[in-house]
Amino acid sequence: MKSFKYFFLALLLLFVFSKSDAQFGSAPRNEFYVTPFNQIDLEIDLYLVIEDQAQGFYSLAWEVTKSSPRKLGPMAELHCFVWEGDSLIEEYSGLSTPMTYCSFQSNSKKVKVIFEVRNKLFPEPVKSPERRVTIPLQPVQSPHLLYIEACDKSEYRPISLTLRKTMAMRKTLVNNDRIVQLDYVNKGAMIPDEMPHLGCNYQMVLCLDRYYINLKTGRILPGRRWLARKSVRNILRKTELVLLHPSISYTTNANLKISGHRLVKKARLKMEDFDLNQFYSSYMKAPY
Repeated sequence: MKSFKYFFLALLLLFVFSKSDAQFGSAPRNEFYVTPFNQIDLEIDLYLVIEDQAQGFYSLAWEVTKSSPRKLGPMAELHCFVWEGDSLIEEYSGLSTPMTYCSFQSNSKKVKVIFEVRNKLFPEPVKSPERRVTIPLQPVQSPHLLYIEACDKSEYRPISLTLRKTMAMRKTLVNNDRIVQLDYVNKGAMIPDEMPHLGCNYQMVLCLDRYYINLKTGRILPGRRWLARKSVRNILRKTELVLLHPSISYTTNANLKISGHRLVKKARLKMEDFDLNQFYSSYMKAPY
């Protein structure tokens, strides 16, 4: 008789839980997604000056136009990276005194220039009409519950400059939507967000056209190939991808130098031949 009661109670509990699942559904799962950084076009005036044509010395200055769709506030500035082929020849990526020019030397006929908007190292205070000094807050550009500016890896598309004469030109910088962020939403949380975000935890930035090493397998592929091969979930949780720079030389354990360009051609890294820490240190290098 007692065993029958236990059997009846088990059936009753099974019935209740099945009704509950039918009414409320199963527990929500994490939602993984890929989104590009969204930023407004920026119109700038560029001034290219030939300092010494025989030696190949140039100076490049920029200024945001008054008609630009996007305005830069007192906290923001433009960073500039000048590439000659696969080599970074000069950059401006922030100083204690903000600059709006970049000098470089090149023997090529053309260079590639990449601009990005970043916060100044020391933002300028803004005086309100009441003469109080305030630091304006930038609008949050991310759906995350908590957002830190260091997560912003947005860039504008590269522009090509011909180095044949001193000239002034107007350029519209367009968002590089090939740079995406991989992320997930914890839909089962009290606030259905990212657990929440502190800095860039649970998040990864991937350029679809740049190369990444899987530090667990040594495989080297461009970002678009990694997304085609693996799910966002696996990339975020199980794959350790680190940016590979073709222009940087890496050192083997035998103290031999090998260029990133050569590693890209090999398409695979022998893990035992390298100190992997050098790949982490090159992760934050200039965009290419």
